[in-house]
Amino acid sequence: MKNLFFIVTLIYIIGIIMGLYLPISIVSLLCFIFGIVIFYIFIKAKKLIFIIIIIIIFSALYSKYRCNLFEEKYRDINEVNIIGKIVDIESKNDDITTYKVKVKKLNNLTKFYGTNIIIKVKNNKINLSLGDIIQVEGKVKQPEVRRNYNGFDYKKYLNSKNIYTVVQAKFVKIIKQNGTLNILSLKNTIINNMYSTLSKTSSSICLALIIGYKVDIPDDINENFKNSNLLHILAISGIHVTYINIIINYVLKKFSKKSSNILNIIFLFMYMILANFIPSVFRACMMNIMILISGLLYKKSNLCTNISISALILLIINPLTIYNIGFIFSYIGTISLIIFNTYIKKCIDYLEIKLSGKLTIQISKEKDRLVLIIVKIYSKAKEIVVVTLSANVLLIPLSMYLFNSLSLNFIISNLLVQPILSYIIITSIAQITISIFSIKLASIFSIFTDMIIKFLIKIVTFCSNVPFSKLLVTTPSIITLIFIYSIIFILVYLDKRKLLNKYNIYMFFKRVRHIARIQIVCIIIVVFTIVSIYKKSNCNELKVFFIDIGQGDSTLIITPNNKKILIDGGGSEFGSFDVGERTLLPYLLSRKVKNIDYVIISHFDSDHVRWIANNFRETLC
Repeated sequence: MKNLFFIVTLIYIIGIIMGLYLPISIVSLLCFIFGIVIFYIFIKAKKLIFIIIIIIIFSALYSKYRCNLFEEKYRDINEVNIIGKIVDIESKNDDITTYKVKVKKLNNLTKFYGTNIIIKVKNNKINLSLGDIIQVEGKVKQPEVRRNYNGFDYKKYLNSKNIYTVVQAKFVKIIKQNGTLNILSLKNTIINNMYSTLSKTSSSICLALIIGYKVDIPDDINENFKNSNLLHILAISGIHVTYINIIINYVLKKFSKKSSNILNIIFLFMYMILANFIPSVFRACMMNIMILISGLLYKKSNLCTNISISALILLIINPLTIYNIGFIFSYIGTISLIIFNTYIKKCIDYLEIKLSGKLTIQISKEKDRLVLIIVKIYSKAKEIVVVTLSANVLLIPLSMYLFNSLSLNFIISNLLVQPILSYIIITSIAQITISIFSIKLASIFSIFTDMIIKFLIKIVTFCSNVPFSKLLVTTPSIITLIFIYSIIFILVYLDKRKLLNKYNIYMFFKRVRHIARIQIVCIIIVVFTIVSIYKKSNCNELKVFFIDIGQGDSTLIITPNNKKILIDGGGSEFGSFDVGERTLLPYLLSRKVKNIDYVIISHFDSDHVRWIANNFRETLC
């Protein structure tokens, strides 16, 4: 059956969502009713329906079990004595470094063996490296759940990365340093070599591009990448893995094709471990591995099957990966690229013919070198526009829902960055490779690497500062998202069935106009009447929302005549965390509030007024 794995993966995801958001009894009842109905309608398809129900029930039960496991494993534990292995560094600031530790023993109990936890260590305590076996005494600090409406859920974020809880370290001791030759020691070597041969900013970009190590990227640089809609460049994706594959194939060109493919598969598995199985890395590597395996088996590779298998493996390992933003954006962006690449290309070709058909014919006949260069640049720019637009068709509504933003300069920023991205990736790979064999040679080569990365940063900074490059939008509802995606996929389905053509569209509107003109007008009137009555009835209520912003206070009041009043705006007494931008502004946008009529300040302590004083006018007015 064509696209079998895609259908299985989709059913599995439906089961996960049902398991996470519905009681198991309701899931079982719905599956039973669904099975009975389909059985009587399509008796011949009873085996298929049975398999679908089994997959849904299994994925629902398994996701519920994993969710309960994350809830209960460390629930009643307070003080801990842990022996574990450092497998990753999650974050770092001036005061605290956060390590991901795989537990070997906890309070001399082995039942916690293999679970991942976060250890927060003060930087002045001890210098730790990846792969070190450590002993930690500390206090369990349960990760925060969502505190506000549509707010950030730190616990779900950690669970999506297969992390159970957080421990604040009081005492840390290295039991055994990582002195053996393994993937983690290689990662240590790469990180140390980059910091010894490049500037801090350049090394952080280089490490993010090649091994997904983003710990030391400065906040302002990271914000610039985000504002210019270029954050995906720092997430390892297909293009990064493609260039790595090209280099591997060049090194292995003397081997036979079969041996080269096998060694390539082994290297890609090692690379996934090196990058700590980041979802975007796992997807890109697994898709390449599936292509290589198809070559070894002399079978044609199917893109849809490859992406489905990679997603299914990730979700079987940990169903809560479905909460991971990197997982969501990586897969939806790739699916969008696969589906819409041809459509966008056809649209641009059509516009080309309409707008500059004669010019295109003239240019194609010219033999002048300058003209050929212009044509080549135009072709490359066209390819970048097609890929960028294709990937963003499904990502734009999702970005509006998750980040309350709509980027207007993503085409320009990608046009400026994509042409040099390949050179940056190849240069970064070369820098890392040279540094492993010779630090002195890497220090000389770093002059060129540092220059090209600084050039990238300047382009990103320019793109992030373009006026009106980003619009703030209120959070669309789930129903709105479902409606948008339904319309998109219905249009795609009609086109695949060759039903979406000028004649059918004309006949559809003609039939609607001829037969159902009065009915449609009546339906529209009824819908608008119901909506207006609903809104009016809601506006008769006084609404008061107390916003949890940590230290300090903030309250939103919506009056019966729809006036918005904000009492205090929060702020931090210490630290650089922007409460207004990270907590209060997303909350207001999720409540569909984009304009504030009145602001009341209770007193002028910074934890009550800091965000209003610094950002209110330029952000909301």
